[in-house]
Amino acid sequence: MENYGENRQTGGEFIPSIAREAGNSQKSGELLQCLRKHTEASKKTIESIMPRLTEGSFKQLLLSQYENYENLSGKISGELGAIGQAPRASNLFTGALNSATASIRTLLDDSPAHIASMLISANNSCVMSVTKEFNRSKDQLGEGAKGCAEAFFNLAQNNNEQLKPYL
Repeated sequence: MENYGENRQTGGEFIPSIAREAGNSQKSGELLQCLRKHTEASKKTIESIMPRLTEGSFKQLLLSQYENYENLSGKISGELGAIGQAPRASNLFTGALNSATASIRTLLDDSPAHIASMLISANNSCVMSVTKEFNRSKDQLGEGAKGCAEAFFNLAQNNNEQLKPYL
C-alpha cells in the first residue's frame, strides 16, 4: 500500500499541493505587487516630465515607454486577479514625492541627456529592487509571476538601450 503521508521526492513530510499552491500564490503576489509598484512609479515619472519635453523624437520615445509600462501594468494586474489578489493602491505620498523630485530635477536641466540619465538611473534602481524580491522567493513563484518579472526586466533593459543615444 502506498504511503500518502510522505513526499516521495524528499522522503520528508508530505505537503499537500493546495498548501504549496497557496505559498506560491503568496510569494507570487508579493512579487507582482512589487512589479506593479515599480511600473506605476515609472509611469508617474514619465507623466511628470512630459510637460517639459520639447524635442519630438525624445518625447515620442517616452510616450512609447509609457505605453509599454501601461501594458505591463495591465498584465501584472491580470496575474494578480488570477491568484485572487487585487492590485494595491499606490502610496500617494511616495508617488507625489517621486513626481515632485522628477519635476524639480527637470526644472534645473530639461535636456534630453539629463532626462535620459535620470530615467536610466531610475530604471536601474527599480531593477535592483525587483531583483531582490525575485531572488527572495524564486523557487516558490508561479509561472505568471516569473513571466511578468522577465517582461519587466526586458522592458527596463530595452528602455535603457533606447535612452542611451540621448546621453
